[in-house]
Amino acid sequence: MQCEFKFNAKLCFCTLILVVLLQNLVQVVNPASPPPPPPAPKPPPGPAPKPPSGPVLKPLTGLNKQSAVLKPLPLMEPPPKLKPPPAPKSPLVPKPHPVDPKPIEGPNIVNIQNKKQFDDRVLGASGKKPVITQFHAPWCAPCNSLGPNLAKAVNPHDDKITLARVNIVPKELHNVAVSQGVFSIPIVASYKDGKIVDKMIGAHDEKEVKAFVNKQVDKFVERKPAPKPK
Repeated sequence: MQCEFKFNAKLCFCTLILVVLLQNLVQVVNPASPPPPPPAPKPPPGPAPKPPSGPVLKPLTGLNKQSAVLKPLPLMEPPPKLKPPPAPKSPLVPKPHPVDPKPIEGPNIVNIQNKKQFDDRVLGASGKKPVITQFHAPWCAPCNSLGPNLAKAVNPHDDKITLARVNIVPKELHNVAVSQGVFSIPIVASYKDGKIVDKMIGAHDEKEVKAFVNKQVDKFVERKPAPKPK
C-alpha cells in the first residue's frame, strides 16, 4: 500500500509539469491580442464651428526638381574704404615759421655753431662779463619773437654783456643744451664764471626782457672788485 502512494505522487508531479508546458506552448503559438483602443471622445453638443474667413491658400503647382533646388547666394564684396573728410581749416592755426630764419647779428651778439665755440664764447667768456644765452629752435614761435627783444635790450650796453644764441636743432648743440639742464624752450640763461646764475623761462614782452638784461649787468658790476689806488 505504501508503494502505490509513492508511485501516484510521482505521476501527479509529472502531470502538473506537462500541463504547465502545454500552457506556455499555447501562448507562444497564439499570443493574446492587444486590448482594444478606448473609444474616441464625443464632440460637445452645440453648433458646428464655422470655417475661418479670408482667402483660401491654394497649393503650389508647377514645381519641378530644377525650381526646387536652392542656388547658393553670391559672395558679398566688402564695402569700399571711405577716405576721412579733410580737417576744417581754422583761422586760429598760426602760419608755419621758416625752417632757418635769418640769424640775429650785432656787435655783442654771437650765434654759437658748435660745442667748442660754446665752451669759449659762453663758459670761458663769462668770467669777464655776463653772457646771456638763449636756447632756441627755428620752429619755436615764442623763441623767434624773443630773440629780437633780447637784441634790443643787449645792444645799448656795448661790451658790458654778450648775447649768445644756441640753436638746439643740430645734434651737437642739442647735447650741449641737455648738458646745461635745458629740456624745454624758450629759455634764457645768464652765465657767470661758467655757471648758470639766473634764468628766464617762457615768452616775455620787451619790458620784462629789458629788466632781466639790466639785472644781469648790475649784478656783474657789483661783483667786480674796486680798482686799487696807486
